[in-house]
Parts: sequence; C-alpha cells; structure tokens
Amino acid sequence: MSTVDHDLIRFQQSPECLTFAIFGRGTMKQTPALTSRARQALESGQAVRVELADCSYLDSTFLGTLVGLARCAKTAPSHEFTLVAPSPECKVLIEQMGLDRLILILPPGEERDEPWEVLQISEGPDTPPAALQETIVRAHEHLAQAPGPAAQPFKLIAAKLAAAWEAQKQKNDS
Repeated sequence: MSTVDHDLIRFQQSPECLTFAIFGRGTMKQTPALTSRARQALESGQAVRVELADCSYLDSTFLGTLVGLARCAKTAPSHEFTLVAPSPECKVLIEQMGLDRLILILPPGEERDEPWEVLQISEGPDTPPAALQETIVRAHEHLAQAPGPAAQPFKLIAAKLAAAWEAQKQKNDS
C-alpha cells in the first residue's frame, strides 16, 4: 500500500476478517461509515482489524469509535477487534489514553491477496447531521467510560455533547 493517500480509509475483506487501513488522519467524518461496516462484520462473525501504520492522527471521535468497536466485539461471534501496527503518532495517543489496555495491538501482519477498496465516506448534504452527531456523542461516551485517567476529561465533554444533542432533537421535533 502507498502512503501518498491522505484522510482515506481502505478496506479488504475475506470470509474470516475485515481489515481497514487508515491513511492520513482518522476523523469524525469517517466514523459513521467505519462503524457501520465494522459492526456488520463483527455481527456476522468476522474479525475486524484496523491498520494504523499510515495514520498520522486520530481525533477523539475516532478514538472513541475504536473503543466502542472493541466493546462491540466482546459480544460478537468472533470476539476479535484489533489495532495493527500503529504509527508512532498514533501509538503515543493510544498509550496516553490507556487504550492499549482495552484494545489488542498487533505488529504488522502479512499482506493478503484480497483487493483493497476505498470506504465511501458520506459528506456534505448526503450525511444526515443527526447520524454524525449521534456518532460523536457515543464515541465520547465510550472514552468517558474507558479505564484510566484519560477518561475523566471526557466525562464532562460527553455530558455536554449529549445535552446539546438532546436539545437539538427536541428542537427538531417541535
């Protein structure tokens, strides 16, 4: 794989495993598509891996999404969600947050024969704002529930995001 692609997610799928490769930055814009595809795979019994070797940054929503997927995997048929070969920048973030105690991290794996495809990310008018807002709230709630000292600041953030989301839903229902 090439490192020239930025802010992009590619995936490859075999009967046993769905592998995502994050290029550039992992951000909140990508999380709804990643979450949907990964949950489907976990629920169908596939392992899910997220390769971070070519990723230079993960925002808090993306990190929280990884925590949520790791929790989802615990009740899924395959029980397997792993991070693979985090870049030095990602490794620092993951360790500072204590997420290395929650999510199994593997060294680089073997290249697979399956073709890589680009994960389509909905942006702009096609992205339902409510879906993105819910993803952001849930991701921060996952971070707030993570073990370790890094969770404490996210408790307040998650509560504020949830309150804003509820207020927006009530406004939309009026």
